[in-house]
Amino acid sequence: MYMQMFYFDIFSQICKYLNNKDKINLSAISVVTDRFKYKLIFTRFVLEKQIRRLSFCDNFEYLCADCICDNIPKGAKKLRIECRGMCKINSELTFLGENITDLLLYQCLDRPPERECYVYQNLQIPNSVASLTTGGSFNQSIENLIPNSVTHLTLGWYFDKSIKNNIPNSVTHLTLPYRYDNFVSPLPKSVKCLKLKTGSQPPKNIVLSGKDLINLHDNTGALLRGFVPSSIDKIIIE
Repeated sequence: MYMQMFYFDIFSQICKYLNNKDKINLSAISVVTDRFKYKLIFTRFVLEKQIRRLSFCDNFEYLCADCICDNIPKGAKKLRIECRGMCKINSELTFLGENITDLLLYQCLDRPPERECYVYQNLQIPNSVASLTTGGSFNQSIENLIPNSVTHLTLGWYFDKSIKNNIPNSVTHLTLPYRYDNFVSPLPKSVKCLKLKTGSQPPKNIVLSGKDLINLHDNTGALLRGFVPSSIDKIIIE
């Protein structure tokens, strides 16, 4: 037993430099090392459908899953959920593990923004999530969606729904599309960094303080002056 632990320590150090597939192939070289794959942590990106039948699927940390996935591996920490239009009105994700810290809710771009994902409507995001991002053509209400554990919130390019009373006071970093104009009430004072994405290439990378908003002379500048507290530490325009 001691020797096996010793071998695993060496084996796991080697595996730090390997991708998921190479780790699995390396563990297959002997009966002893084959057992090691149940202890290894697989950190590289993988599709959930590629590992769902593996007996050690709970060891994968970075996954992409369809919104109609039956179950998310328990070890997942970074998760991308994609809606491809296959969900029905009663569809739901039955389990989101309590280990997830980074979550991306993505709606495929070939679907119109007005077509909402039924799964996202009823999704219960665990309190372990600290970073939440929406992407693709995602554009649906975030009411009751964001838990109080989220500190970094990114709302994607097509998002234009109201954020009034929908951003918890835990959020310190907020990213919005530069064209977002659906402000109804001031941003929470907890927000210390506001990033506005213009979609320009290369990114503009203009950094302002709350007091510098007076120097933004376009419609967005006028809008922000009414809803962004001057006490905000940083405004980044990319």
